[in-house]
Amino acid sequence: LVGEMAGGSRELNEAGTALLASYDAATERGAYSINDDLPLIQRLNDAARRISERSLELVRLKARIEQQRTRDALERAAHLQTMMVVAIGGALLITVALGVASLMTLSRPLRKLRDGLNDVAKGKFDTSLDTATDDEVGDLGRAFNEMVHDLDTSRAELLMAKDYLDGIFRS
Repeated sequence: LVGEMAGGSRELNEAGTALLASYDAATERGAYSINDDLPLIQRLNDAARRISERSLELVRLKARIEQQRTRDALERAAHLQTMMVVAIGGALLITVALGVASLMTLSRPLRKLRDGLNDVAKGKFDTSLDTATDDEVGDLGRAFNEMVHDLDTSRAELLMAKDYLDGIFRS
């Protein structure tokens, strides 16, 4: 049972990692839909169900040990059960927490980038993004800010050239 629970824990971790990878890939393409990840979410649910079933089997094993009235055997099984539940619960919580943290860490700056792009598309060339991080998202924000500055500079130069040419044509 312990081996099966450890295998279920690995499956839970692998499915969670695959779900994060799928999300990252979808957000890079700019089109995330939870429907695309339903099979991965089902894998997570199946792995959690298998772990729960194995936990139930451990509870039944404990009951048989109690029937044998062997205090030492009962204490060992209870300790093993507690450690497995804590380990599996901890692995599950860590996987979920990492998934949520990664999702929030990545999606919030990407939404800000999308909003900034919409502002620039509307002609707001004073738009800039926070570039406090030293990761890829910060690099993307710095590149965005540089692009907006270059667009604004080019736009100003074009307007000056237009005014100059308009002056020549009027005279």
